[in-house]
Amino acid sequence: MLIFFWFMQPTGATSRWTEEVPTWVRLSNEAIQLDSDYKIEWHNFMPGDWKPFAATSPWNTPIGGSPTIHPNSSNILTYMVTAVVDGGPIASRVRFSTRYNPPLWVVRSSDVMNCRYFTAVSGDDGYHESVDVNQDRISDVYVPIAPPTDMWPENTDDGHIIVYIQEDEAIYEASRYEWDYNLPQGSYGPRSTTFAEWKNASDGYGVLPSTAPLTWTSQGSRGSGCPIIGGLLRPEELEYCLATTTEIEHALSFGFDYTYKPTSGRTPQTFQFPPAVRADGNTTDANAPIEGMLFQLDPTLTDGDFDTWGLNAAAKVVARCLQTYGMYLVDRAGAKDGWPMYTQLLSPDNTTHQNLWKARFPNIFNEIKNIRTTDDGTPTGNPTFRVVVPSGQTTVTYPS
Repeated sequence: MLIFFWFMQPTGATSRWTEEVPTWVRLSNEAIQLDSDYKIEWHNFMPGDWKPFAATSPWNTPIGGSPTIHPNSSNILTYMVTAVVDGGPIASRVRFSTRYNPPLWVVRSSDVMNCRYFTAVSGDDGYHESVDVNQDRISDVYVPIAPPTDMWPENTDDGHIIVYIQEDEAIYEASRYEWDYNLPQGSYGPRSTTFAEWKNASDGYGVLPSTAPLTWTSQGSRGSGCPIIGGLLRPEELEYCLATTTEIEHALSFGFDYTYKPTSGRTPQTFQFPPAVRADGNTTDANAPIEGMLFQLDPTLTDGDFDTWGLNAAAKVVARCLQTYGMYLVDRAGAKDGWPMYTQLLSPDNTTHQNLWKARFPNIFNEIKNIRTTDDGTPTGNPTFRVVVPSGQTTVTYPS
């Protein structure tokens, strides 16, 4: 019997946006000898000017000068800035999320020995047909991945993980990822509640439920079915923008406590397609935001306005991105301390994760909170965001 030894690797992202080559981490295996060309190699860095998905993707398309404003935009924003959570008002600002941020693992090649099929967690809905055609609860593709002690997931109940295969330009995502040591025939490997595959050259969204009725609630690995990597802000790209005086060139993503659900049951659900392909709404209030909606910061705000708000250089880069590309509502998440935007997780320990971000961008978590959701920073102020409707986006309720 062969015994595999897995060794803990460093948890922080140490590579920068510059020409410095990231360090590839490799699994050691003292039980057997493998050709060195066929061992898994990974890190958690991509260059600052890299972004996923095609230029035509909703994630990468600027809003433009005369966008269509959602007819219920004003009511939705009033609902959001006056919402009450845990007996108190939601803070009138955006912020970096301190939970539910996913790690990004970059693997050189899938042509390695350490590939595994994903298995759906027992009792759950199983995987979407796009990754499990015969619905046997096993993914149709196998992924080069190491156990969670090495390639750790998000340290929450959601357990999100992103694996990007550079040579294949393929992105794999899962929720509630864990390692199962009790698979048939004494084998072991990854299991999860959802599993998704995205091609980097694609537009970065799935198919409408009407074309995939069996497991539409399992498409994608976020509540909206959007790619987890969609809208994810990485430290290298923010560093790159600051160093080169350029801008973030894709939409961001965020969550909110309450999202629209037309009935009290599990279905139907309403969402904005694309990029959402499902939803996990929790309120029947018709003025609640709908997952997949695109929120734009007032494009008339100037650098002087941002100075008045107290934004530093890094926060201004984020604010200008919210003016040019906006941010998509992709999931339900705690917004009491402000609307949480998702960033790349740099450590399985939340305190270490925040410290790694702050080491590269001093006081960044407080600086981002200076971006207001109302003009005076209070729940009674006028909203500074609006809901825009990208070209081709439609409201979908499924099933009827």
